[in-house]
Amino acid sequence: MKESLAKVTVRGVEQAVEVPIMEFADEEFQSKIFEQWQRVLDLIAQIYDIPAALVMRLHEKDIEVFAKSNCENNPYHENETAALGSGLYCETVVGTDSQFEVENALEDERWHDNPDVPLNMISYLGVPLKWPDGEVFGTICVLDSKSRKFHDLNKQLLQECRKTLEKDLEMIVKNNQLNASLALLKRTQEKVIEMERSKLTSSLVSNIAHEINTPLGIALTTASALEHIVDSIDGHTATDINPSEFKAQLLEFTTLLSTSLNKTKSLMESYKKVAQDQSKGVKEWFNLSEHLLSLATILSEQLQHHDIQCEIVCPTDITLNTYGGLLSQVLESLIKNTMEHAFSPSQRGKITLVCAKHTDNLGRQSVLIEYRDSGKGINKAHVEDIFQPFFTLESNSGQSGMGLSIARDITEKSLNGQLHCEAVNHGAKFVISLPVQEPI
Repeated sequence: MKESLAKVTVRGVEQAVEVPIMEFADEEFQSKIFEQWQRVLDLIAQIYDIPAALVMRLHEKDIEVFAKSNCENNPYHENETAALGSGLYCETVVGTDSQFEVENALEDERWHDNPDVPLNMISYLGVPLKWPDGEVFGTICVLDSKSRKFHDLNKQLLQECRKTLEKDLEMIVKNNQLNASLALLKRTQEKVIEMERSKLTSSLVSNIAHEINTPLGIALTTASALEHIVDSIDGHTATDINPSEFKAQLLEFTTLLSTSLNKTKSLMESYKKVAQDQSKGVKEWFNLSEHLLSLATILSEQLQHHDIQCEIVCPTDITLNTYGGLLSQVLESLIKNTMEHAFSPSQRGKITLVCAKHTDNLGRQSVLIEYRDSGKGINKAHVEDIFQPFFTLESNSGQSGMGLSIARDITEKSLNGQLHCEAVNHGAKFVISLPVQEPI
């Protein structure tokens, strides 16, 4: 919608009158409203027994026949326009913002030369038609080819028709506002989803950094101890040093150093497998079992902190051609949901991931990842609600309620798969279905 001003000529007034209007270009609105208003105008024409009943739409530079009665001798055509400034009947209606009547233009010096007279439309009755906030849409009017004085009942009927049409305009505005609100909500939701996905990525980075700190700290401490041993040699003679003790001590420290550095290397490889392509990036073939083990390694400290055991049952020959980082985000959302909601603080828990190949009745192959936990479970009434944006049963938990919504969004839109929750007697059960392609 666009607000602007139209300058209209009111006969008898020297200066043009500025009228606030609102342009509305929705084609769907025009077609629906036209059909409804068409029927109203046909009915008015029959009741008044006149050739022309019109709804005129005001624009900045002209006025348009928006809808008209389908009378055989109606001289007006849909969508035809007339330039403003020529002193049309309807210009006086919108310029004075009031009902206006002409009994016979041929007998009225002010109106005998108006543009409607050549069409033999010499009598006129019209009222302004407005949007809810007061901007002018145009007019609703009736015209006749013979001299006519409209009775009070005729005028009252036209006013009632105006009210009906303005209710339609009010509905249009409300619908437009609702669509704008929905669009804003969608944009806000997309931003929240992006923020939540960024939080998942940051969480992975934080987890791996924390995991790496421990073996790196041990490695640095060991290297410092080795340096101290080497420095101490300078203060002793060869006879002061017991070769076997010295060798055993060196072996102990070098073994500890090697173990710590290998642990760091392993963690880095796990992080590389999981975090690579975290923001969608490149689609690649990867081994599902290795990928799940890498994710479990990264999240191991969090799982231990919550006293949750993680078991992975996955054949070593399952490979997928998809976005590994995004699959990790989906699984991390499920795991976080379990850690936050499934168990009481002192309760021990278990997560089980079972993977298998599946072929449907049409021969399409997929991989099913069944995720289960041994927690308190999910109420049957909420198995679909939990995927709705911002859904949460714990309003004071500080959670956004977006985790599972994002997980389903990623699964369906980016991984081309499905994610659903199944009601079970004990714990929670989620099933991820991903399409599989055989390597060429």
